[in-house]
Amino acid sequence: MKLFSQIFFFRMKTNRDEWVLDFSTKNLENKMNFHIEKYKEELLRISGKVNEKNIGDLVNYEIKWTRKLKRLFLNREKIVFHASQIIPSLYRPFSLQYLYFSKELNEDANQVRAIFSETERKQIIQ
Repeated sequence: MKLFSQIFFFRMKTNRDEWVLDFSTKNLENKMNFHIEKYKEELLRISGKVNEKNIGDLVNYEIKWTRKLKRLFLNREKIVFHASQIIPSLYRPFSLQYLYFSKELNEDANQVRAIFSETERKQIIQ
């Protein structure tokens, strides 16, 4: 039971796996740039017209909108792509893929950020 709780505790919750995970770093970079660009376009298009009640009706669903991303949007937070945030990751549970590890675009990192430094996170599966 202890091992299970430790594994569960470290699990990332992205709520957009199809966007933030890929076998190819280049594909992942393209997906993230597309996602961030669409987010920026929406900031320009509907900023000032959107609120907590109507955001779900107004945003363009070409990208994955989670509660966290909507909250960032309502606060007019900018998101910037950083290639250094692409890291190796083990996915469900034995598939090596690359993860875009971003506080803005990962719904919940649970304790990953608190437990591991940036250097340690990059070395976890290497």
